[in-house]
Amino acid sequence: MNLATDHGLGRTTAALLGSLPAALATSVAMVQLLPFGLELRFMLGFFAFFVLWPAAICVLFLARSGLRAWGLAILLTAAAAGLAALCSGAT
Repeated sequence: MNLATDHGLGRTTAALLGSLPAALATSVAMVQLLPFGLELRFMLGFFAFFVLWPAAICVLFLARSGLRAWGLAILLTAAAAGLAALCSGAT
């Protein structure tokens, strides 16, 4: 098996399915954490999603295995969602 050309089912599904919640959670965390007005924070978080999603897909495709890719996707999602939940009362 050539690992340079064989992405495997795990990495592919992690990149396609695991990157969406990670990008969404990061966008929500951005909306909660940025020190601007609500409209500007929402706009920046909304438009950042369209950059974060392909970036997350690329990062997850670069993982060594499907297990590591899924672990990274879950870690990113949990960290961003936890950060957004902690800061949700500050606005």
